[in-house]
Formats: sequence, structure tokens, C-alpha cells
Amino acid sequence: MSWERKCSLSVLAWVNPTKTVYKVDYPDVSGSGYQWHEQVLSRDQGQDMVDAGRMVQRRVLSIWDKGTYITLEPEQDAQSYTEGLKQKYTYTLGMSAAYILIYLGTWAVLWNIKRGKA
Repeated sequence: MSWERKCSLSVLAWVNPTKTVYKVDYPDVSGSGYQWHEQVLSRDQGQDMVDAGRMVQRRVLSIWDKGTYITLEPEQDAQSYTEGLKQKYTYTLGMSAAYILIYLGTWAVLWNIKRGKA
């Protein structure tokens, strides 16, 4: 194997790393086909959860036109779920705008300093 080939393999491994994910599946006991998945840190933690036989309660919201569904915490409803999403995306948008403003402000200060020395 040539050095170039080794280099490209290592770059591919860095760009597309492999990650092991463990999850515990909770099927609906009524047989309707709904499922909820909880991600766990290790196989042992997942096995402990299965062995405990803990039942979870989830609220299911169906999206009829797409033939899919989402599961929520029992205390949530469609309005509280969408409000949470709005808050999350507003925060993300605000942080992005702040980053752009800081970048532009820094660029303007550096441009003024450079222009003043010329």
C-alpha cells in the first residue's frame, strides 16, 4: 500500500468517523405500531434499563399527510412542543446573528486600523 493510499484512508476516517450508538426501543403495548427510542451511553446501561422493565409514558402526535408521528413527554402537547422548537430556533438564529455582527465589527476595526496606518 502506497503512502498516498494510507493518507487518503486516514482522511476518509477523519471526515466520516464511525460511532457506535446504543438505544433502547419502547414499542407501544397496545400494538398500534408506535415506538419510542431512548439513546443510552453503553450496552450495559441499556441492558440495565431493559432488565428493570421500566415502562414509559409518551404522547403520540400523528402527522397524517406524511404518514409519520412524533412522540412527546406526557405533559407536552402540540402547542408546547412547537413553542419549544420556536424558542430553540430563535436562540440559534440570534447566536448566528451575534456571531456575524462580531465578525463584521472586528473586520471594520481592523480595516480602520489598517487604513489609519497607510
